Amino acid sequence: MVDSVVVTGSDAKYFPFAADTLRSLLALGLAREVRLALLDFGLAEDQRAWAAARGVSVVPVGWDIALGPARDPEIAKMGDGYKAMTARPFLPAYFPDAAVIQWIDADAWVQTVEGVRGPLAAARRYGFAVVPELHRAYAHLYSGGEGTAAMHRNAAAKSFGAGVADALARNPILNSGLFAGRADSPVWPKWREFAAAGMAQHANKYTEQIALNLACYAALGRSDGEAVQLLPPEYNHCCGLALPMLERETRRVLDPKFPHAPVHVVHLVGMTGKRAYRCSDGGTLETALVRAELIGTADG
Repeated sequence: MVDSVVVTGSDAKYFPFAADTLRSLLALGLAREVRLALLDFGLAEDQRAWAAARGVSVVPVGWDIALGPARDPEIAKMGDGYKAMTARPFLPAYFPDAAVIQWIDADAWVQTVEGVRGPLAAARRYGFAVVPELHRAYAHLYSGGEGTAAMHRNAAAKSFGAGVADALARNPILNSGLFAGRADSPVWPKWREFAAAGMAQHANKYTEQIALNLACYAALGRSDGEAVQLLPPEYNHCCGLALPMLERETRRVLDPKFPHAPVHVVHLVGMTGKRAYRCSDGGTLETALVRAELIGTADG
């Protein structure tokens, strides 16, 4: 019996990316191992039908957290797409029959089966798994990274206060674009609690991720700190932080640092346009990292 679910989510505008995510899971045959689900933040009917025809459960989502009056202007621009931030801490409620749940952002796609098997196995054994933004190729970690650090600190200060922001600034950022959690993990209720408090004070696009960081670091600080597993960067390679290398013939996405192993999950993080990427043969290839352009959509 399949007791795990892999979830992404989208509104109508973002659906081409979500379709890429789902295609990647289907092409790897992972639908035989896990349930696939798509949270509906405002999809069109033909988009829902596309997913349902491929065996993907389409789940309508409401506003699970009430936003306070203080919020960044970009929240209004996101519209119902901001439900991605309010829904993620509540995934066990949306999938009450699932023992383990994995989330993958719609701007990420899975290149190897390990991109799903690994996080699910870690969560099943320990409780929760997430990937820190730590990689030997993430240049901002070695150049001071003042702009990146200031952006996250300012977002945390708005939602949780300067004291919390200063405390979090000492720790690596845990990226909420990919994570897996057992249904009974204590991270979920703490995440909901922190997210609700932060969004009531000031909602921005990082409030939910900051709340997840608070929940995970609270768990890591206890005697049962193994309850949160920090996975290596290949499980969530953030292309906006370090451009990957490509293998020309196979179109595989590789770690930009030697020995250039294939990454498990390709997280675009803004890198959606076409550009020249270094190849393992020493040349370059002009393409986008969007899966539909890099590989094609012949598999559905």
